[in-house]
Amino acid sequence: MSLRPALAALLLLALSGCVAFEHSPATALSCDPALAGRWRADRDGPGPGREIVVDAQCQAQWPVQEGAVDVSLRGYTQGATRYVVLSPDHAQQMLGNEGELKFKGNAPKHAVFMAVYRIDGDRLHAWLPDPARIKAAIGEGKVHGRPLQNGDPSSLLVQGDASRIAGLFAQGPEPVFGPLSTETAAVRLQRVGAAPIKAAP
Repeated sequence: MSLRPALAALLLLALSGCVAFEHSPATALSCDPALAGRWRADRDGPGPGREIVVDAQCQAQWPVQEGAVDVSLRGYTQGATRYVVLSPDHAQQMLGNEGELKFKGNAPKHAVFMAVYRIDGDRLHAWLPDPARIKAAIGEGKVHGRPLQNGDPSSLLVQGDASRIAGLFAQGPEPVFGPLSTETAAVRLQRVGAAPIKAAP
């Protein structure tokens, strides 16, 4: 999958591969109010100088090469850990026309893509699932899974119903994402302004 570093932003796909989950580990998703605002990537963003704009309902305007797409950044918290949960359609839109990996017809209907993130003041760090860890866990029989797309062994689908997937995440983020250090974060964002205020209808 060939992407510029910025398109690995906020909660999506690793540069060398990606991991999908057959079901969401959470039965209900909510909006984290701390995500609201205008964000800019530390590194080359999706369209230099362009911002990711997230409103108070966690609806985001996500810049891609050909413009911007509207996606939902809703998720859930587990203890102090925060996750964003993306549908395959929104994950595909966030890739724009640069993504070689196609989810339609490969990801099951209820599959999701996930990222874990932390916000400290106006700084956001996010981590994406580690395909190497997931592949090793599948090989050891700790996780059920298969390649997400034929011919791409680095893209994986973790299989199981919602309770099985929830059990994996109940162990904490490290078995899926690796150590959550700022040095290993796939995404580093700086809040540069407040969330947009929608006019009353």
